[in-house]
Amino acid sequence: MVQSKYEVLLEQRIEIAHLFDSNNFLDRNADVAPTTCSPKRHLMFLNGHQTGGATVQDMLLRYVDRRNLTLATPPKGMLTFFDQFPFSAKFVRGYKSEKYYDVITHQLRFSKEVKKVLKHNDTFYFSILRNPVTLMTSSYSSFKQDFPAFKLSESLEDFLSNPSIYHNPYLKENVHVKNPIWSDFGFDNIATCSEEQYTKALVEIEELFPIILISEYFDEGMILLKEALCWDIDDVVTFTHDSRNKTDITPIQYDLSSSSAGVLNPRAW
Repeated sequence: MVQSKYEVLLEQRIEIAHLFDSNNFLDRNADVAPTTCSPKRHLMFLNGHQTGGATVQDMLLRYVDRRNLTLATPPKGMLTFFDQFPFSAKFVRGYKSEKYYDVITHQLRFSKEVKKVLKHNDTFYFSILRNPVTLMTSSYSSFKQDFPAFKLSESLEDFLSNPSIYHNPYLKENVHVKNPIWSDFGFDNIATCSEEQYTKALVEIEELFPIILISEYFDEGMILLKEALCWDIDDVVTFTHDSRNKTDITPIQYDLSSSSAGVLNPRAW
């Protein structure tokens, strides 16, 4: 039987993953005692915008289905939990206060209300981030016709050269234009924060999210996540979702990494 390209890719990823699998490593080193753990099945994945989170979400949905777990889902007809607003337990389809949910993975704007839905004390929180430069280019390409701030500009170069002209932060449609990651984590991405406020917020994130994946090191992150969750290697094998075709990516004539591009400064954008 001739294998499809997806079957071949799956086999290749599993083979590579097994090379890094700690259990296999321990099998080759008999003097080292293997550690034991129980798979984590209560999970909160903060699915950031344009970060590669769709691929992780697909992996989690597959795990939920295989293990017959209880998934908190958005309202009927919605793909996200009204991610323009801080998360509320009322956003969960069919929410009942006495019900115990196991997993949240759809996009939302984080708030402590998550704990009203995921009430298990051992719930594991994790998220994913992406280089702000590629995040901005991806967002502009994907939402050029959706965000007024992008739609009014002629190009990304034009927008970055004159952000204050195009960006009205008080339009709800522009909520994910300025520092969307900060908004995803539940913080005000419009207000100007002091260094002390930024530091306090980062400490809160680190305390609640023991693992934050980096999109540019996705495969390595999957191995670390597998260990943290005590999952089988097959549970973290993924296929990329919602990724732009490389032929659709047009190089821009703008130094996004330059300090002059204040629009990408995390303290400003």
